[in-house]
Amino acid sequence: LGVHENTVRNWVAAGTLVSARVPGSTQHRFAREEVLRLQKERGSSASSVAPALRTDGPELITANELNSWAARDDAKTAFPELMRRLLAVTPGISNLQVRAHEGVAASGWDGTATSAGSAYLPVGEMRFEFGTDANPKGKAQSDYDKRALALPADASSVFVFATPRNWAGGSAWASDRAAEEKFSDVKAVDAHTLESWLQESPSVHRWISERLGYRPRDAQTIERWWQAFQGRTTVA
Repeated sequence: LGVHENTVRNWVAAGTLVSARVPGSTQHRFAREEVLRLQKERGSSASSVAPALRTDGPELITANELNSWAARDDAKTAFPELMRRLLAVTPGISNLQVRAHEGVAASGWDGTATSAGSAYLPVGEMRFEFGTDANPKGKAQSDYDKRALALPADASSVFVFATPRNWAGGSAWASDRAAEEKFSDVKAVDAHTLESWLQESPSVHRWISERLGYRPRDAQTIERWWQAFQGRTTVA
């Protein structure tokens, strides 16, 4: 079916895919005809104006999937790319510089940008630090303390810590740090903020959803199309 195993679990829980629990274990057994039925349904056309009528399970990732992804090894180097893509399609962002993949090992800020103001970022010079650690508060505080030691450099900028983790206390932490007035402002971006941001950035939402094993309906990234095309074509 070409989806993440968590998608299959969600389908089972919702009754979209019928399974039989293997006695004495947490494993599931699926009838071939059930899998073929769902495969056929996923291949049929669906109206993008009535997503609530679909019964084929999740199509785009949410905060929960981002939080689970954060524990994977590739998240540490790929999360900056997600942020770079999000910032690149956000109106009002300019002078964008974000290192990803091999570049994350370099010294300096994880990213910089100029913001004219948006739903997720204030007006000003942005200075980003990214973290996928299981303890986002600890990582955010460590990065904040490190950058504070370099003051007054960047004192007029906005310190932004972004993580794909669920961090319920992120806003409170940011407010406390902003009250110290070491930077012009302090912001925290966690999985739930990213979920809202992604919903307003459909191209990036589809890119990260495909990367995490989902198969969005009605549209796909050119990368996914090219992979499928290469797989069934011999190019001279």
